[in-house]
Amino acid sequence: KQWLGQPPESMKEAIAQAYTGGRFELAQVGEVYGRGNGREIYAYDLSSAYPYAQSQGMPCMAHGAWTHYRGRDVQARVEKARYALVKARVFPGPQQAWGPFPWRDQDGDVTYPLTSPGTWVWRAEYMAAFEAPHCWKVKAKEAWIYEQRCDCKPFAEVPKAYALRVEIGKDGPGLAIKLGVNSS
Repeated sequence: KQWLGQPPESMKEAIAQAYTGGRFELAQVGEVYGRGNGREIYAYDLSSAYPYAQSQGMPCMAHGAWTHYRGRDVQARVEKARYALVKARVFPGPQQAWGPFPWRDQDGDVTYPLTSPGTWVWRAEYMAAFEAPHCWKVKAKEAWIYEQRCDCKPFAEVPKAYALRVEIGKDGPGLAIKLGVNSS
């Protein structure tokens, strides 16, 4: 808790809009017959993906500040930032089955439209789409950029917890460690 901070009140709606959880799409439905010719089906599950991401340098939120930017230089600021919440516009681009960013409608449903006048996404999501212009055309309209002003490493102990979980197994106490770390 010593590394928690409160974002500006005017940022809270953007944070809520940017939260969507996991993303799953089906490009095709029905039975798949045979092997080869691109008919293989794969499923990937990363073991402890959230703790791994935490251990890679999630910021201390108690010793820093969020700054709001608009205007011409917002794109350059987002590119240089380590942490940002970006309001991104999606323009018509090459034909795709779905768009790059989530859109939460007034009922709370989430879709991925091919165009959008502006939706809030985290920097990593924005940069993935921005760096794939062959897939999508996106533009940063505004951004909240976070600057950490300390050397705190809030999740430095996560790899030790993961090693303990591996040592004692995935069930029982190991499951408690997994759920505890994943909920941090």
